[in-house]
Amino acid sequence: MPPTEKSDDANASLTPLQNEDSSNPSSKIGTFQLSSLIPDDPAFTPLLYRLREETFQNRTVQVRHGSYLRRFTKDPARNLVKAISEAGINLDDFMSEYGLTGCIVVQEGAIRLEEYRHGNTPASRNDIQSITKSFVSTLMAIAQQEGKLSVNDPVSRYVEELKDTAWADVTLRALASMSSGVVEQSDDPRPADIPNPYWATHLYPSQDPNAVLEWFKTFRKVAEPWEEFHYYNPNYYALSTAISRAVGEPLEDYLSRKIWDPAGMQYDGYLRTTAAGRADGHGGLSITLSDMARFGSFVLEDFKTEGAGPGVPKGWFKEISEGRTSTGPRAPGVNGMVSDFGYETGWWVPAREGDLAQLAELKAFGGTGMYGQSLIIIPKLQTVVAIQSGYHDASSSDVYSHNARFTATIASIIAQGK
Repeated sequence: MPPTEKSDDANASLTPLQNEDSSNPSSKIGTFQLSSLIPDDPAFTPLLYRLREETFQNRTVQVRHGSYLRRFTKDPARNLVKAISEAGINLDDFMSEYGLTGCIVVQEGAIRLEEYRHGNTPASRNDIQSITKSFVSTLMAIAQQEGKLSVNDPVSRYVEELKDTAWADVTLRALASMSSGVVEQSDDPRPADIPNPYWATHLYPSQDPNAVLEWFKTFRKVAEPWEEFHYYNPNYYALSTAISRAVGEPLEDYLSRKIWDPAGMQYDGYLRTTAAGRADGHGGLSITLSDMARFGSFVLEDFKTEGAGPGVPKGWFKEISEGRTSTGPRAPGVNGMVSDFGYETGWWVPAREGDLAQLAELKAFGGTGMYGQSLIIIPKLQTVVAIQSGYHDASSSDVYSHNARFTATIASIIAQGK
């Protein structure tokens, strides 16, 4: 995609900085900051999301893989490209229109489709944005199964700084379900995240480890827990802090031990933190496309064999797949976020009517992230569909709907035995 007019200005930042000594060849070596590139410019977004450990303004921590590798098989004869074309979708056009940098379909451990665009390769990590929340809520479930916490405990039990605040009686599961009823002080009765929210511009760059929680003390209560749905990222900062304190180790280390290693990830990941080194938990996880599929396949083990997959309480993912709590203010068409999905404990659950009814019948559920990231797990087909994207418009819900319908088409093809 050719640069737009505004990208010409950004290109100026690519010019090396030169010093005065032109006789010295090394003086021609310059530097520039990737973070200075315009993130909303389609010419740059795939690059920026692919190199997030270098472009985050604060810092990241490494999430290390272990010695076990989950291997996928690949049979060219079972490739889905032809069937997708016969279903009326031109894969090249679809990936181009919505800025997809990668798409993978894994069924019962076999790769049915794996495509990359815009310079991404199988080894490229991409920022999966809010799909990070699905990993964090899974860690919460694992910690419950280990007896380290209860999802029905109030957050103040683990984060003592939040006692005597609006957060005090909010349970961990209410946080994970974006139903805390707590918002920041504002003239807006229900303030929403904006492109440059206060926590990102003022608090996350702070090296004071107490800065964010001190800000949380100023929040106000606008509803009882579970009464309202408000997709609000600070909920997951509070949740991540609680999990880390309950298990007695940094979130990234717990993520490495309980998901990255047993899931058989091939590559290390990177998790965004504040400048004080605290994982925020609501986004910023950089991971390869195939490792997204490995996580999905790890979750699917829970549906095949009791006690397999992530060590979560019995029926945890089954309840999510059935949309037990994605009702009322969290229901599809009501939550005001992704109209075709309801929200449930860090995951999205498709509506049981309309274009995605078949996905609901197949007990599908998934994670979505800004700029078109998608991970949908389809238990009845033992299939995972993962999409990474460099779409330039963070506010567009159109790309989520098209990703969901694309996934529904793939599910229909597989359900027909093709």
